[in-house]
Amino acid sequence: SDLTHLVWQLDFITAAVPWGKNGNLDGQFNFPIGMGTDSSDNVYVADYQGNQIIKFNTVTKTATSFGQAGSGKGEFLNPMDVKVDKNGFVFVVDTGNNRIQEFDANGTFLAQFGQGNKVALQNLNHPVGVAISQDGNLYVTDNGNSRVVKYTLK
Repeated sequence: SDLTHLVWQLDFITAAVPWGKNGNLDGQFNFPIGMGTDSSDNVYVADYQGNQIIKFNTVTKTATSFGQAGSGKGEFLNPMDVKVDKNGFVFVVDTGNNRIQEFDANGTFLAQFGQGNKVALQNLNHPVGVAISQDGNLYVTDNGNSRVVKYTLK
């Protein structure tokens, strides 16, 4: 269904397989909101109220998670989206901390950027979504500043 409360029949779907359930352990969600995939059959889910990223391997059917509530490196305050670039680096929209955090595929913190809530070229204010282009640029919807910000990745 969608926000208009209509049910759509999609002929190309052959089966629906749910993952996870309500909770705060590996493989459990507390308001899942955004997700991304990588080239190794992993699905990463931003768990908004759980303040973590949950990684599902679609081959082994296992789940792991990284992050916890907070404002330090590798900590989140209401993450809203997650995407993986072609090199396997994971970018998390850490909405409540007004930043993007970068991790390796195992959830090891690498970098953060965009911190701050003033309208400045590099600062973000309530970012909500992220996309990665084919040429490696990162685009962030910067909701609080009413704009989209482009970051060039190295």
